[in-house]
Amino acid sequence: MFEEAARVPYLIRMPGQGRSVRINQPISHIDFLPTLLELLGQTKPPHCPGQSRVALLKGGSMPPQSIFMEWSPNRAKTVKRSSLATRRQAKRAMEESTRAVVTSDGWKLCLRDHDLNELYNLKVDPIEAHNLYYTGKYDAVIARGRDEIHRWQEMTEDRLKI
Repeated sequence: MFEEAARVPYLIRMPGQGRSVRINQPISHIDFLPTLLELLGQTKPPHCPGQSRVALLKGGSMPPQSIFMEWSPNRAKTVKRSSLATRRQAKRAMEESTRAVVTSDGWKLCLRDHDLNELYNLKVDPIEAHNLYYTGKYDAVIARGRDEIHRWQEMTEDRLKI
């Protein structure tokens, strides 16, 4: 769930677009479909959890929102070793599930069903080098992020216990 894997450029070129627009606030991948549907004049299906970001594309503003990420295991058989991880470590990583939130104020919380949880202050530590989860100093931040993740899970009917 590191930023290098989750931070993907979101590029849209609309017909007749005269100038480029750069949006600096994080946008979730699940917002792509509702945005595209609105641009096409279509209605978003009720089961689609994202929201359109057309207002941002047209130079408007929208309040920043938390971004949610999830990883569900492939459960593939691990047969090879690598210089990065032992077979056991790779197998554990492939079998764990993760739910994460990047809050609008720059905190990133990753909760896992089998492995260690993580908390990063992306404003201070953008390369996620210092896991703050187990320091005991950020219980309120963790509780707020955990609540956001649980509300997200409820809304998306995600039943993973983390």
